Amino acid sequence: MVSGKSWTNLKSGLSTRKITSGQKIDLLNYCVMSFITISKLTPKEIVPGFRGRFIHSQNMTVAYWDIQAGHSIPLHQHVHEMIVNVIRGKLELTIDKETRILEAGMAAIIPSNVPHTAKGITDCFVIDVFHPVRDDYRV
Repeated sequence: MVSGKSWTNLKSGLSTRKITSGQKIDLLNYCVMSFITISKLTPKEIVPGFRGRFIHSQNMTVAYWDIQAGHSIPLHQHVHEMIVNVIRGKLELTIDKETRILEAGMAAIIPSNVPHTAKGITDCFVIDVFHPVRDDYRV
């Protein structure tokens, strides 16, 4: 139970209201408007070696990935647009048959439904931004 915070309804996206003491809400359908400490989010391992912490807003998901060297995510595609930001380490990223090595300070844009895969060349910390929301990444 949460009280005294502002919540936005993710289904309608229109109503923002204060939750009063004793009031119950379905947290999967609401997004708190507040500050978040990433290290306190529950991690989820999507595939071996790809462990992420996720923030979901009404329209997008931000993923904070710890990727282990030598691990890869299989070739896949999804409806979500995606921006990949390498913060630390080296990441091999293939987008639609073009492969590049991204290092800290580099980014890539992956359009909707374009096949892609990634592999940690070294241990990496990567931030991905997805639009629309990745409901499959909810913990």
